[in-house]
Amino acid sequence: MKLARTSFALACALSPVLACAGKAEPSVVSYTLKFPSVEAAIASEQVQVLVFDAPTDPAVRAADCSEKIARRLRRDPIEPLQASEPVSMCEMFLRRPRFEVPYGEKVVFAITQKRGQDFLLGCAVQTLGDGDAPVPIVLSLADIANPVPATECTTVSDFCASRCK
Repeated sequence: MKLARTSFALACALSPVLACAGKAEPSVVSYTLKFPSVEAAIASEQVQVLVFDAPTDPAVRAADCSEKIARRLRRDPIEPLQASEPVSMCEMFLRRPRFEVPYGEKVVFAITQKRGQDFLLGCAVQTLGDGDAPVPIVLSLADIANPVPATECTTVSDFCASRCK
């Protein structure tokens, strides 16, 4: 029996820096990484998120994610407003690490790596603020010549608990 492939989404937290001094603690906003499959999530050894201010020009804004992905693939420098520390897939899955990001219109760019090379890339323009719903960041292969390896694991949880290879 052949199992249908489904996408795997992982919600993580960004903690925004508040512009006003009225609140003691920052509110938490989220982003969601949508992997093409559980196998792709398991093969992702490290995950990093870059955050940029979103362009105000609608024409530039519409193409900004595509441009950032193209620049990353060409290995051109891209300067984020902020970047998370690279974390392992299991650390992200189990601990859901946070980093602070200012409120506003942002471009959230996710990178996973396998063996030190970009493996999956994804990008989404989002409004980050108190109570805003996250836009899924759909991840795709950075290079089709570097396919998703097979695994015996059926869940990231099993992989992280070393219950399979």
